Amino acid sequence: MDSLDRASAEAQIIKKAMKDSTFRASLIADPKAAIEQTLGITLPANVSVNVYEDTATSFNMVLPAASGSAQMGSDIGSAADCSGWSSAAECAVECTQCGNNDTTCQPGPTEE
Repeated sequence: MDSLDRASAEAQIIKKAMKDSTFRASLIADPKAAIEQTLGITLPANVSVNVYEDTATSFNMVLPAASGSAQMGSDIGSAADCSGWSSAAECAVECTQCGNNDTTCQPGPTEE
């Protein structure tokens, strides 16, 4: 998968979880592994994924990162130069983690 924006990736994962109870259980138990397997990507080691399931008596909200703090970008699959990465998605995630969107990424961890 060369390019996938975050909203499309989330929609794909949610759609699959709504149709496949086995996948839903694996997504809740180990979200990072389930997402990597479904999207065919490898997320950097420093990226964590949390999945929470709404119930009849509880719901969950996701707040965007505070202004000025590092946050995941909306585009999972595109970055300026992804040579050396196992996938464009992995490179894009790493670039957004280090705040270097739209710049050349070098393979390996970029946060200090």
